[in-house]
Amino acid sequence: MILLERLKPEKIALLEAAIRRLSSKDPLFLQFQKQLAWAKSGYVGEKRVDREWIDMKIQFPHILLHGLMAENDQGFQHQLDTLFLSQHFVFVLEIKYYSGFIEFNEQTHQCIKKNFDGVVESYSNPIDQVRRHRSFVRQQLLKLGIDLPVECAVVFSNPKSILERVDVLDVHLFHVTGLRYKLSKMLEKYKMQKIFSEKELMSIGYHFLGMHHIKPWKISLDRKNLRTGVLCSECNFRETMKYKYGRWICMKCGNDNRVAILEALNDYRLLWNDNISNREFREFTGVESKDAASRILRSLGFKSVGTFKDKRYIIPSELKIL
Repeated sequence: MILLERLKPEKIALLEAAIRRLSSKDPLFLQFQKQLAWAKSGYVGEKRVDREWIDMKIQFPHILLHGLMAENDQGFQHQLDTLFLSQHFVFVLEIKYYSGFIEFNEQTHQCIKKNFDGVVESYSNPIDQVRRHRSFVRQQLLKLGIDLPVECAVVFSNPKSILERVDVLDVHLFHVTGLRYKLSKMLEKYKMQKIFSEKELMSIGYHFLGMHHIKPWKISLDRKNLRTGVLCSECNFRETMKYKYGRWICMKCGNDNRVAILEALNDYRLLWNDNISNREFREFTGVESKDAASRILRSLGFKSVGTFKDKRYIIPSELKIL
């Protein structure tokens, strides 16, 4: 069973919001675009591996935790792309969406990627990353009095990744299509080892789930450089919409979009603050009337704190179309 579903990283939403609000001439614009492309590709790669787990239809008791984020005893973060728990063994996965020729050097502990255009890049070594996660999982199991085999792997989910020969014995390296085979071989290897019940397996799963804590990803930029207003999606967020007769209208293309205010307020939540006053709402959206701003904010159904001049509206993390 899946005990922890993989969520879309908020880093993606933050970068998308920043790109919408920055001028294309801003020095950070291209930097954020590259970061966004990298974050999106990583998420796509992780979801590809998630589909492989679903397609396998595993017939023995197991637990999957996707995107588990926890701290060790020293306060350092562990981000486990996937943690597989069973009564027979544990499997820790590090997922990479690299393309090109991938080479690992065990002597220098480097990961070298040669792109198809000949450009060579160096990355932090995912083999060392997953070894670190394996050690963390082992320590947690021992705290629970469980001595269970812990296997680990670096899984490549991009069909355009070409793995060079690697002499690594303690970490599995393979393409996502090999996951089914690797899992069956592990079950064959450890099938005689079953040291606790399904109920205890669930308890172990909830132990790790209880450690899950997502640290907010912070973006570094000067808010003074961000564009305010309700932006028109039809104009690629380059034009500002006006509030007229109870509707948000783009003066350039005529787009009439009632969801645009929710998109704008979500940007505000991500880049400025998760709550907003009437005055701040007017300054951000360009609505001049205090009464009109109050009507709009009330119609959105946001929870509020304070009264009268001190009243602030809480912008929820998941805005829905009203």
